[in-house]
Amino acid sequence: MRGDVSGISGFALDIRGDVSDIYGLIRNIRGDVSNIRGDVSNIRGIVIGISGDVSDIRGDVIGISGDVSDIRGDVSGIRGDVSGVFGDVSGISGDVSGISGDVSGMRGAAAEIIKILREK
Repeated sequence: MRGDVSGISGFALDIRGDVSDIYGLIRNIRGDVSNIRGDVSNIRGIVIGISGDVSDIRGDVIGISGDVSDIRGDVSGIRGDVSGVFGDVSGISGDVSGISGDVSGMRGAAAEIIKILREK
């Protein structure tokens, strides 16, 4: 998919370009979310119940407001900057690996995760 992305039902794969200004609830995504290229910004609301693998996110991930919870599976291969996450980040099960770049500006429970990772 190239250009603007809206009203997606089913699988979302190979999204190229900018994905911005998503409002409301994003929940119950099952399966693989892969090959997102470009900027992902201004996601507001609650992101919950992601099952499966989330991999190969390239670019900047910024401005996530709300709660991020219950991510199951592997989260790997995040390249670029991850900043400005507000709210609680909890209930992550599985492997979190291969994060390159800066992880900054997290408030809430995520700060504890960063502290633990730095101590290792």
